[in-house]
Amino acid sequence: MIGIQKTVTIPENRRISVDLFGRAFPSIEELKRQGAEKTALRKAEGRKPFGNLCGVLKDSPALSGDPAEMARAWRDEWETAR
Repeated sequence: MIGIQKTVTIPENRRISVDLFGRAFPSIEELKRQGAEKTALRKAEGRKPFGNLCGVLKDSPALSGDPAEMARAWRDEWETAR
């Protein structure tokens, strides 16, 4: 692989565009715009970010036991169901 390095000075209030392997990478502003559009679409569709589910089951009675005992019980249940 050949590495190419070039230092450029960008005047204030100007933008730079990078084109690698025939593909232009979006600017930060474009990425922010795309993210805002995706968020608006999710909200319009009634979808919520996956992160909203974090910690939801921490107080669940079904998951409050010893993890090893729970796994053993599930395994035994699956084994007897065969």
